[in-house]
Amino acid sequence: RHGLAVEFAQGRVAGLYTLWRPSGWHGPHKLGFGTSVLAVHRLTGASQTIRCGAYDALVHDGGGARTAYYLVEGRLWGFGLFGGGTSPCR
Repeated sequence: RHGLAVEFAQGRVAGLYTLWRPSGWHGPHKLGFGTSVLAVHRLTGASQTIRCGAYDALVHDGGGARTAYYLVEGRLWGFGLFGGGTSPCR
């Protein structure tokens, strides 16, 4: 299924992330699915890569939050938003 997942911890939202590649979704700066890793980095400032098995997460930490840009074969596949420092791997 395509869509959005919401994780809860202690009765509060702990994470949000896309499931697969929901049609029509885009991120900040109009980043669309399939955007190259270089464009994601350049447009978002995300610079830390975390290996999550078969995919990577390019992350940006700021304001107590972690934004994750999920990459498969060097192309944008999904998005996530978590508490600062939280592992983006799911």
